Amino acid sequence: MDEIETKILEIDVRKTKAKLESLGATKVFEGPVRTVFFDRQDTLRSSGRMLRVRQKGAKAYITAKRRKADAEVRVSDEQEAEVPDFDAACALLETVGFGRREEISRKQTSYRIKGSLAEIREYADQPPVLEIESPTKEELKEVVALLGYRMTDTTTMTGFEVRERYGL
Repeated sequence: MDEIETKILEIDVRKTKAKLESLGATKVFEGPVRTVFFDRQDTLRSSGRMLRVRQKGAKAYITAKRRKADAEVRVSDEQEAEVPDFDAACALLETVGFGRREEISRKQTSYRIKGSLAEIREYADQPPVLEIESPTKEELKEVVALLGYRMTDTTTMTGFEVRERYGL
């Protein structure tokens, strides 16, 4: 399934939440998110692919992504499945030869606006990020505009690339 998304870096969290709420967006999640990325000698990352296990509240997911070419927004083929146990999923990937590449924790507040998901991501070691995921490029652009941004304010950087930008 295609995932269409963009990021806006260094947002004002309070203003962004207020704007989303003024637009009638529905808060669908607020809490800690823990993510462990896996790779095998950087072969996935170097080929535009990603494998992770994520714990979001009480739920856990295993996700594989493959980046597709698009200059304007980030489009990835994403396959995701809910798993019953975060630690067991991590252990399974390690058993078949994947190593932990990076582990990231953050506070996340997610809102549903139109058919899109707007996620405010707050980290201890980098400025906050707004990620918008939409079913189409057109809706993504519409949500970006509704929030008071232009597409030139957005980036197609991956989370790894954002962290590298901040020297992490």
